[in-house]
Amino acid sequence: MVYGKQLFKQIAFLALVLLTILLIVNKAYSAETLFISASLSKESYNAGESIKIDGIVKDGLGNPVSGVSISIQVDGPSGVIHLALVYSAQDGTFTHEFKIPQNADAGTYIIHLTASKQGYSDATTQISCLVVAEFNGLIVTFLSLTVALILITAFKKKK
Repeated sequence: MVYGKQLFKQIAFLALVLLTILLIVNKAYSAETLFISASLSKESYNAGESIKIDGIVKDGLGNPVSGVSISIQVDGPSGVIHLALVYSAQDGTFTHEFKIPQNADAGTYIIHLTASKQGYSDATTQISCLVVAEFNGLIVTFLSLTVALILITAFKKKK
């Protein structure tokens, strides 16, 4: 009889442990978890050009979530160049567009996105792009004049 009670206690304990594990795993993939994904229309941009971010926020069950605040921070080689806060639409989508400064440094830019809504755990993601600095008009003029002078000098030496 003592052996039966001890076996029953062990089975009950194992059942409680298993139930706790199942609840934890179920909570990790429940509707209270947010997932965010985002993309850019291309991988490389020129300084002064606009970047458009498109994304969607879903819950752990794959359903779109509306009214989610999405904080956006864009980090360039010299630090933060842009901050914004947008909200997801009824279908969970969001869009944000901003212009890269004309004098932006060339290099890799990291776009950090954090989705937040009361009653849900936050979700984060990041995407990156390359920014190519455009030639300054003064530099182009200087190079053109230099090439012209070289050609004139070479032409005069032939005479």
